[in-house]
Amino acid sequence: MKKIESLTKQQEQDLIEFRQKAVEVGLSTDPANFEVAERIIKEFYRRLEKPEPEIIKVSSPLEAEKLINKAKGNKAAVYNGTYFWGQQDNYWIAFYQFCEQIGVKYTKDQSKLLEQWSKLAKSCGWVYFYEKAAIICDRPEFVSMKDGRLHNEGKMAIKYRDGWGIYALNGIRVPAYVIETPKEKLDVKKILGEQNVDIRREALKLIPVERLLKDTNSKLLDEWKDDRKAWCDYKLYSMDFGDGVVRKVLCMKNPSLTNTYHYERVEDTIETCKAALAWRMNLPNYLEPIILT
Repeated sequence: MKKIESLTKQQEQDLIEFRQKAVEVGLSTDPANFEVAERIIKEFYRRLEKPEPEIIKVSSPLEAEKLINKAKGNKAAVYNGTYFWGQQDNYWIAFYQFCEQIGVKYTKDQSKLLEQWSKLAKSCGWVYFYEKAAIICDRPEFVSMKDGRLHNEGKMAIKYRDGWGIYALNGIRVPAYVIETPKEKLDVKKILGEQNVDIRREALKLIPVERLLKDTNSKLLDEWKDDRKAWCDYKLYSMDFGDGVVRKVLCMKNPSLTNTYHYERVEDTIETCKAALAWRMNLPNYLEPIILT
């Protein structure tokens, strides 16, 4: 067949609707259709000429992980994982299905197999395949998104029917205490001590800057700002984390995210913003970027 170099205007419009339907599959909170999932999975095993597996149905990936660890005799919790995510596999399934829709030719068997994967994605959550058994997870009962990313400031961003789930802010998974603790009671010093920069950034967004500075007895040591350069907005503070050591913290504006600032520990002997930036880049002296990426 002739290589497809571009889409027609109609295909471009069709793609928008096709993509939305595919996303809806990935975000579905309908209870799993275990009957359909079981039938497809057994067909996969027959295709591989494997014995029919025992089908185990669970409420969430956590329940699946517990069963697997128990079966393996693991005394400590070990993450086993899977490469088959049911509804969350629909991104790649939809890609190949749209290609077929616009004229890409597959063999009859390829089309049938792709349709089976599509039915599985539309019927359940994660699937764990083993030699003699397959574990099928239910879909979540609740999913909260913001701008295409998992996000909820008041409860779990994704929750399963057995109560398990994860907390997330702007697509970043955060510890439960960040969300479950009332914002006015969040421990500023604990958050500033968080090693993961993404978690620290998202958690700090929940705390007014005034309280952040007040709770750490902050003192402004240096400031460097140039309104002609979107990236050039820095402040260097001394902060008391409550452990008897006064630390230096550099505040940096994120030029890509509105009203977003990063707070990062720097060497305690540093006295200026430029010296702090040089230290971050492991340079003896600060060098202004030629291109900001």
